[in-house]
Amino acid sequence: ICKQEPKAGRELNIRFGGQEPNTRFGPSDGSHTVRAGAATDPEQLAQTYLDVCQEPYSEEVVKRAAHAGNQLLLAMRSVPEAARMVNLARVQRTGEHLAHAKDGKLRGLSQNHAAYLQQCVVQGVPSRARTAPVRERAKNHGSVRGYEQEMLEKAWKDASYGAVLLCSNETPDAAENEAIEEVLVRSGVTESPLGRVPKQNPDRTISKEGRPINDMRGRNASGSKYDHPPAAQPRHRAVVRQSLWWRSRHPQVPQRCAKRDVPRAFKWHFLKSTDVPEFCTRLLGILVLSLVMVFGWVGAPGEFVIWATAAQKHHGTFRPSLPHFNDVVPYTSRWLMDDGVVVEPVVGNRIERSLAAMDRTMQAVWGPGAINLEKLAEEGIPAPSQLLWGLHLDFEAQTVTLPEPKRMKAKYLLREPSLQRGCTQVKVKLLRELAGSAQYWASSAPELAPYLPVFYRPLQQLPGDHEYAQPRGTPQELHVMWEEFWDALDWV
Repeated sequence: ICKQEPKAGRELNIRFGGQEPNTRFGPSDGSHTVRAGAATDPEQLAQTYLDVCQEPYSEEVVKRAAHAGNQLLLAMRSVPEAARMVNLARVQRTGEHLAHAKDGKLRGLSQNHAAYLQQCVVQGVPSRARTAPVRERAKNHGSVRGYEQEMLEKAWKDASYGAVLLCSNETPDAAENEAIEEVLVRSGVTESPLGRVPKQNPDRTISKEGRPINDMRGRNASGSKYDHPPAAQPRHRAVVRQSLWWRSRHPQVPQRCAKRDVPRAFKWHFLKSTDVPEFCTRLLGILVLSLVMVFGWVGAPGEFVIWATAAQKHHGTFRPSLPHFNDVVPYTSRWLMDDGVVVEPVVGNRIERSLAAMDRTMQAVWGPGAINLEKLAEEGIPAPSQLLWGLHLDFEAQTVTLPEPKRMKAKYLLREPSLQRGCTQVKVKLLRELAGSAQYWASSAPELAPYLPVFYRPLQQLPGDHEYAQPRGTPQELHVMWEEFWDALDWV
């Protein structure tokens, strides 16, 4: 491509943060030179790696992929350059799934918003860390123990999308291990501990499947969420207000609510290749270098929400045809991270048209695989009531209630012995759980809101780390505090 189509080569090179293309691949310091078409052609090595990643999961295939990743790393002698080659090979193979944003085809966006999305597609999402990464090793959390195969299988699914680069410095070949470690040190690859949290089913029960979480607190300390787009989230009251607005416009007309979910969420957005060394975990001797945003990174929520906002804006530019039949009001949606919600009255076929526009919008923003078909069958059908962002909303009875599993959990929590009247030896962890739960309960029971400061007051601790609560204040103030705390618990 670089020989025959200089303009296309330049675009593909700059797409992943590279320099102006020439007839060589790799770092510009001359430490590595590979002529296009040679036996160690990096482009061919990247394609070979992606070919292996398309095979069904097995330990043997993962080892082969790690070997292919090692060969690419040794050829490029740089993790960012290897990541750039994998990204380039992925785009050549499957095309750019964010092409609408890259080409400026998303509607309803401000000029700055559209330009930022285009920059993220062309250059990758930046980490904006204030310090350069250095080589570090990490040990996974205990929650991963016994689930290593499950976590590795999830990493393999990401590898099939070209979203991770697998390699290993624990192969039987000592010389290869030493060479790989040299590349990792030179690139400043920082490993993060991996954790696992159970997923929830749509009915809020605990699933057997777990979600991998990168514990990136070490690298997060060198950045800030304020260095990334804001991650403002809608509240249930916004959906309720929309429902009341429709009720005033179309009295006594029933309403329907439907949801949409974006699978893989953060993982549709690829990182800037020079920042990939900051996103690494280890599983069973395999190093997993993430080429996409991960759960646990401080910048991921804001960098994703700006795309969800683009979906909301793009969807809002559509309105139904036949206004005398479907009303003239444009479509509206609300997005809590990757969960989109549509509320429409049963007027004409508005709800069907709005959902069709939503589906097209999601595919325009995130690509052909942007719709979670599994959840679509469970919660994508318009219904008078929905489990929405953790609460059950009934648009006919106009009620907001906690799901039954959450009510049971609240009962068990309030019956904890250390939360009974007279007990002042309460663990800080339990107080935090109580305060957070009360904040959640207040969404369906607003009368709890005035009592929230009472639940947070015991968390105003004396200096130092304490397992049990050590609230600040005089003996008289603490006596009043505990009495108010117990009275509030009795009332709840």
